[in-house]
Amino acid sequence: MRRVLEKNNKKINTQDKHDGFTPLHYCLRNEKLTHEQHKELAILSITFGASVTIQDLLGKTPLDLYDKNECKEYDETTRSEKKLDLKELLEKLSTPSEILARGPDAVKAFKDALKNGEITVVNSRLMFLGHEGSGKTSCVKAMLGKV
Repeated sequence: MRRVLEKNNKKINTQDKHDGFTPLHYCLRNEKLTHEQHKELAILSITFGASVTIQDLLGKTPLDLYDKNECKEYDETTRSEKKLDLKELLEKLSTPSEILARGPDAVKAFKDALKNGEITVVNSRLMFLGHEGSGKTSCVKAMLGKV
C-alpha cells in the first residue's frame, strides 16, 4: 500500500458511488483486520492525506464506522482499550500540530469547524534539494521550530 500511495495519492479521499466510502472508511470498518493491521493501514492512509472527517452517504466518518466495528480479530480482553487508543491516535494525527500546541480549547474549536464544514484541511509535501552543506536541514528545522 505504501508503494501505491508513494506513486500517487491524489485519490486517497475519493468516495465510492455506492456508499460514499473512502479507502479509510473501508479500512476502519473491516472486522477481519487485527489491531496492528488497522493501526498500520490507518496511519499510512492519514500520512498520505486521508481525512478522518469525510462523511459517507449516511453521514458517518471513518471513525464512526470504527466505533461500530466489532473488531473480531482483536484480543477480547483488550479490545476496548485498543480501540480507544487507536481512535485517539488517529484523531491526534488528523489534527495539525499548530492546533495541538494551542491547547484543548483550540483542538475543540478546530474539530467543531471541521464538523460544520467551515474549514478544510489541505496537506502538502515539500522536497528540499541542494548541494551538501547548503542549509537544507537547517531550513527544515527552522520551519518546524526545532532550532
